[in-house]
Amino acid sequence: MVRNPSLIPRFESLRSGEIGKRRKMMYEMIEGCWRSCIEGDFIADAIIANPPSFAHVHCAERLSIPLWIVFTMPWYASFVEVMSNI
Repeated sequence: MVRNPSLIPRFESLRSGEIGKRRKMMYEMIEGCWRSCIEGDFIADAIIANPPSFAHVHCAERLSIPLWIVFTMPWYASFVEVMSNI
């Protein structure tokens, strides 16, 4: 996004192979999310995802399961931290 902020990538990005590298990276992330939902001894019943995740919406839709998009890190002190400061 920083190197190619518009919809059409710059010629230098195309020539250097950067677009192909990003496509491969995106494919690996999406495929990894899908595999984590279906492989092993179970199929996911729900997905809890961080907002910038890439495949969470698509996997939940395909599996017809609930999706909760939440920040997975605390944005404020926990109850224990607050109580220990009193």
